[in-house]
Amino acid sequence: MGKGDSMYKDNIEAIMMSFTKYKDFMPLYDEENKIEIDEKNNIMIKDYFGTIIILELINGDLLSEEEIKQHFIDMKESLLSSKKNTVVYSFGIFIFEKDPQIEKVKIIEENQVNKVTGRKYLRSMVVNLEEQSVMSHFKTRRDEFGIKEHLKKYFSEYKKSDNSYVNFEEIIEKKKMESRIEFKTKKPIITYILVALNLLIFALMGLYSWKSGIDYNTLLLSFGDKENAHILQGEYWRFITPIFLHVNIIHVALNCYTLYLIGILAERILGKAKFIAIYLAAGILGNIFSFAFNSNPGAGASGAIFGLFGAVLFICIENPALFKSGLGYNIVVLIFINLFYGFTKSGIDNFAHLGGLIGGFTFAGIFNESKKRLWYLNRYVYLVLAVIITSSTILWGFNNTQSKTIKLVTQLEQDNKAKNWNEAEKTAKEILALNPTKEINTYTLKCIINSDVFLKKYDDAVKYSNDLEQLDPKDGHYFLGIVYYNMKKFDLAKGEILKAKSLGANYINMDTILKSTGPLN
Repeated sequence: MGKGDSMYKDNIEAIMMSFTKYKDFMPLYDEENKIEIDEKNNIMIKDYFGTIIILELINGDLLSEEEIKQHFIDMKESLLSSKKNTVVYSFGIFIFEKDPQIEKVKIIEENQVNKVTGRKYLRSMVVNLEEQSVMSHFKTRRDEFGIKEHLKKYFSEYKKSDNSYVNFEEIIEKKKMESRIEFKTKKPIITYILVALNLLIFALMGLYSWKSGIDYNTLLLSFGDKENAHILQGEYWRFITPIFLHVNIIHVALNCYTLYLIGILAERILGKAKFIAIYLAAGILGNIFSFAFNSNPGAGASGAIFGLFGAVLFICIENPALFKSGLGYNIVVLIFINLFYGFTKSGIDNFAHLGGLIGGFTFAGIFNESKKRLWYLNRYVYLVLAVIITSSTILWGFNNTQSKTIKLVTQLEQDNKAKNWNEAEKTAKEILALNPTKEINTYTLKCIINSDVFLKKYDDAVKYSNDLEQLDPKDGHYFLGIVYYNMKKFDLAKGEILKAKSLGANYINMDTILKSTGPLN
């Protein structure tokens, strides 16, 4: 073996070790499952989120010009014969002891095609060991995977600092350990139970609805869906029960399918106890978020399922090699796709999803067993974070304008039922001052008009009737007709009732009022 061959072999092992240590590339093994550093050609491979990256480190000094040409022919044929849908980037790294022959460099440059076919790419570069230089021959300026950048760093940084790494096998084994998932349970029994439980509850409720004739949505309310007005009245168990309720067959089928997919992985990694604890905690926090930021009724396991995504994401952050293996990337993509879909489509409670995601992530942090002394892996950080997020969201939920309005509307209903007109008028004014939704505003105006009629505050009743007309013309005219009727202004009352009738109002007493105000023209 010549001097050049020795320099190549000494450097090639160090270069390969650096690619394994910093870029997660793995060398090929021989028949005895051992790494053999070849003096002529060495191959390393990396699966980057489904994209196969091949590094071929070639001793350019040992190849003739014809052999370099043949190398490119062989590589192109190899890429063309690989699986059609697989994305492959093949990098030919020609390593020379010193300045390479111009003819060889010219052949390398001429055979650089970048894209061979479809999604198969062939790229080349030349390394000069003596000058410690790297020259790429890409047909593009992009270095998507940082191959050229890494080689430059090898000469400027890694070569000097990595002298302690003399055992390639140890580096490889360490990388394998970092990306290895330790399963704490073999059979995901809890996942199967939860899927079966969700399906069973939905089936029993559907059967009961069918047999009894009770509307299914009425049953959801009775069985404990997330309904803000009831929670504000003290039914706090509604933070838990919605986790096991679903709106329709599509809803339960999608949630159970997703739970099955992510649950199997999450339960095996977390273990049964942590899995069920995170599932329930995330589901509860999801419902707390929904209560605080969404006034619509809600039900479903999706908040708890997002919690499992959050827990697996934390584990991937805790183990960077696991994240880079593709699992973390896929989890992040799934989270963003689902959140984006939720924010762009009505009827989806994305606040429950966000709450569940945060709950799963923080509780995974609380339960983490990492021995790394990093602040973002300290379980007490996540304990404090979970307490702050949960308590502040609950406080906001019970004291925001939305909840104040709901509580006042409930009080208004009770005042009307008790015929406590003074209190009803006072409560209605408080609601109107909060600028409620159109639906609540309309209801409140009807209540205050009714109260003012009984209190004989007719001028106020006329004013509120005119306000109601702006929101709902037919009801506005009807209520104004009632006010005028009680003021004994029968002609005005008749005119307003007729307008209301022409707009489609259909109150029981309309014809009676019209008859009592005199003959119709």
